Amino acid sequence: MKLKQKLKLWRVKIYIIAKEFFHYSLFTYLLILIAETIKEGIVSYFFNINILLIVVVLSGFVMTITYDEKLSLPTSSHKKITYWNIIFSILLTLGGGLFIYAGTFELGTVAIIISCLTAFLIFLLSLMLLTDKE
Repeated sequence: MKLKQKLKLWRVKIYIIAKEFFHYSLFTYLLILIAETIKEGIVSYFFNINILLIVVVLSGFVMTITYDEKLSLPTSSHKKITYWNIIFSILLTLGGGLFIYAGTFELGTVAIIISCLTAFLIFLLSLMLLTDKE
């Protein structure tokens, strides 16, 4: 019985460490990827970002394997949509659309269509997350 409790405790510890490691490594990877997109060679000259991507995938895999439903906190199902939620969704939509347009502006008219579709999808996803009951 004690061995089972020790294994469960280790599983919880590994989950917490992997979760934090996953969050920080994913955030770092996204920042490095954005920096590399803005100016090519700024990071890849010194560091292979694929190594960090492998770390992100492995830590996400470990986090998924060691997940326990008892660790998740209960969330309230009744969320009120505020003015700031709508403003943030609109800003996120505009920022995502502009980011996509900046990456594809060489395509001409197709870039505008792609960025508008992306902005529309971002807006729909943010509305879906705001109105989700579960």
